[in-house]
Amino acid sequence: MLSHRFSQCFLLAAFGGILMVTGCPSPPIAPPPLLIADPPPTEDGRMPGAGMSDFDRGMAYVKNEAYAEAIPFLNRALAAQPNNAQAQYYRGLCYDQSGNRSEAEKGYKRALELDANLVEARVNLGAIYLEEPVRPKKAVGVLADAARLDPNAPDVHRNLALAYQLVADYRNSAKHYETALKLQDDGELRFAYANMLYEAGKLKESSVQMRKVLPALKDDPKAMVVLAQRFAKAKAWAECVEAFDAALKHDGKQAKYFVQRGLCKHSLKQESDARVDYLMAIKLDSAFQAAYYYLGMSYRQDKRRTKAANAFEKTVKLGPGTPYGKKAKKKLKEMAAENAGAR
Repeated sequence: MLSHRFSQCFLLAAFGGILMVTGCPSPPIAPPPLLIADPPPTEDGRMPGAGMSDFDRGMAYVKNEAYAEAIPFLNRALAAQPNNAQAQYYRGLCYDQSGNRSEAEKGYKRALELDANLVEARVNLGAIYLEEPVRPKKAVGVLADAARLDPNAPDVHRNLALAYQLVADYRNSAKHYETALKLQDDGELRFAYANMLYEAGKLKESSVQMRKVLPALKDDPKAMVVLAQRFAKAKAWAECVEAFDAALKHDGKQAKYFVQRGLCKHSLKQESDARVDYLMAIKLDSAFQAAYYYLGMSYRQDKRRTKAANAFEKTVKLGPGTPYGKKAKKKLKEMAAENAGAR
């Protein structure tokens, strides 16, 4: 059987970390081959041009990626031999590559009814189930057997890992992500694995995987922000700073990223460096309430009370009823009580 595993293309939405699998786009269609005018007799005794000879003609088009042109020949082949599993599979493939997912799904399912061991049909049917409308339980059903039949195929394990993730079976999802990575390690897949672990609430395990992809993604500022924020939630403070460093190198005008990096530096007990980030955020956005609040907290920690009070007062002025405004009011009251007690 020709190999047509086009189901292993991963599309990653960096801000949400959402992973979806789609069929890869069809390659350019080559000119159809020259076919002989008088094919050999068919195995079922029908006239030349029917049955297996039509299958052979259809396959000639498939080999040249002329999928739409192959369909009429495969139709005639199946009219003569409707139980030809490979003809069912390849007609499904031709519909798939031509964008007709409904007919493709029917073809793959019929092929598997005739021959349950057709791994390619399982892989491509699983890919359809992972497209919109997503049917992850069905994907698990067809891909689990594909993994059993072809245990050394990384594309099978990565798609099965995603299918299990979508049904919240994180234990089996992790098992297949790890198997896929052993067979074919790449940054995109490891990011997907980190995403699954994060989704499952396994923050420390997720940060281990994120550390491994951090160097490869430093030229992708959006991915760096996602990683930095997740490192922060996992309390991996040094990696949080490193990821924000990379993101800010590409876009140094995001005030909120300076504040977030400052908080990571604060957790590393790098208070003076954290203040530099808060002040930079204020320079970029003079009305950024969070930056004033955390600047006040930083000054207060270093017992620079006047500067802390000024920062808290500015926070309140920017919005007394906001969460930061309310917290700043509370800090000012605390400082006033401390001053009264010191007298």
